[in-house]
Order: sequence, then structure tokens, then C-alpha cells
Amino acid sequence: MDKPKVLCLHGAGSSAAIFKVQLRRFTRALGDRFDFVFADAPFECGIGPGMHPTFATSGPFYRWQCDESGSAAHLGLTAEDVDREREAVRNHLGGILARTGGGGGAPFVGVVAFSQGCGIATGLLLDQHELGRRWGCCPTFQFAWLICATYPALTLLPREERGEWLCVCVCVCVCCEGWTDSFGAR
Repeated sequence: MDKPKVLCLHGAGSSAAIFKVQLRRFTRALGDRFDFVFADAPFECGIGPGMHPTFATSGPFYRWQCDESGSAAHLGLTAEDVDREREAVRNHLGGILARTGGGGGAPFVGVVAFSQGCGIATGLLLDQHELGRRWGCCPTFQFAWLICATYPALTLLPREERGEWLCVCVCVCVCCEGWTDSFGAR
């Protein structure tokens, strides 16, 4: 019998392979109960904070979509570029969820994310019903573990369809942040 799945989303300047190494104790401890699906973000980028020296030669490195504030401006992206990135991430994750969770297999029940991946994870939690309708498979996330979540929720819905979020995300969320994290809440 298939085990329930947990989607794992790395931070900017990292990769699925690196995040898998970073979570190895966690996945080893829970591997008999869950299948962990590690996803690479769709956009290549430079190495991220905290990757040196351990992962300096572990590229390529990836990032998720930018938000509409500082990170987009830092990369020289327009609002239209951000919308194109949002669509690319939506299609990318839709393909991953359909390939690994569709076809009658065990469902995705959780998401584990780090840093920029947390923005994508919270967007998935908020948008899961609408995205499930579009993708033909509706993830029903029951829990989220957000590690060093420094980004806002990055909704995957197009700008013209957003408006106010009408649903409330009902699942268990655990947020972890280091006491000395230079990117921590201020």
C-alpha cells in the first residue's frame, strides 16, 4: 500500500538534492510512514545564503517565484515578469503533484518547506482547492512544517483571479525559526 506523501520545497539558492540532505534525519525517522517528494524550483539562480562551504559545489541552484516587492525589484523583474513566474511555478508544481500524486496513489497530506519555499507552501495551502480543480487532483494538505519562513504567502493564482482569500486554511502548521537567524523576524 502506498504511503501518504509529503511535498518538500527548498529555499532560494538551493535544490531538492540539498534539501533532501538537510532533512535526512527527519525523513529517516518518518520514512516508514510517509513518502517524501522533493521538488526543484523551476528557475536557476546563484548559490543561496548558508550554502557555503558545505554545498558550494552542489549546484545547480534554484529559486521559486519572486514576490511583488523587494526580491522582484532586486532581480530587475517587472509585475508582468512576476506573473509569468507565478504561472511557471503553478504549472511546474501541478505537473509534480499530478505525476506523483495522481492515478489513484496515496495523496499528498503535508508540506515541508524552507525559507522561500515557505512562501510557495503557504500559497499552496491557501489556493489548494482552486488549484486542485485546475490540475485535476486536489491536494488535501493536513499539515505544514515551515522552517525559517521569511517570505509572504506567494499565491499561485493569476493576479486577476486573486482578490481576497475567501477560505481559511485549516491544517496544523509548525513554524521553526533559529534564534540567531540573520533573516529572522524583527
